[in-house]
Amino acid sequence: MAAWFMLFLLVFGLLGGWILAGRMLAPLARITDATRTAAMGSLSHRVRLPGRQDEFRELADAFDAMLARLEAHIAEQQRFAANASHELRTPLAVSKSLLDVARTDPSQDTGEILDRLQAVNTRAIDLTEALLLLSRANRQSFTREPVDLSLVAEEAAETLLPSPRSTASPWRPTATSRPRSARPRSCCN
Repeated sequence: MAAWFMLFLLVFGLLGGWILAGRMLAPLARITDATRTAAMGSLSHRVRLPGRQDEFRELADAFDAMLARLEAHIAEQQRFAANASHELRTPLAVSKSLLDVARTDPSQDTGEILDRLQAVNTRAIDLTEALLLLSRANRQSFTREPVDLSLVAEEAAETLLPSPRSTASPWRPTATSRPRSARPRSCCN
């Protein structure tokens, strides 16, 4: 009889341990499933582990936060690539048009076309450098230094405002119509 009782306790203990381990490791299985889903490319899936605040919940919350940041980063890269291609397409299209005009009308002044091509090329190079700087800024790969903005403003004012000697300008602003109210345009969509 004692042997049957020991066998019953052993089977009950094994079965209870198996059920308890399954319940304890269920959150880990959920996190593993979410990891596999993310590895297949679905970054919008989240673990959202319910229950008490334990180690598994902390891991799930950290994983959800990582997925959110990764998803936002990829969306930002896609927007950046779309904006970069759009900004670079314009000067390239203008260059192509100028070259097409030069080919179809050989009698046209090539000096003017070359000057315009030079300006368009310079704009494309400036855009490329600005995009490169922007991509570095997003990665924060440059060193930041404190700047005294009052000195920057003073330098800008000296550059843009007329000197005191040239204030006696013959040009005076005149209004030919009444002021109109204008709606501010949005700079970003």
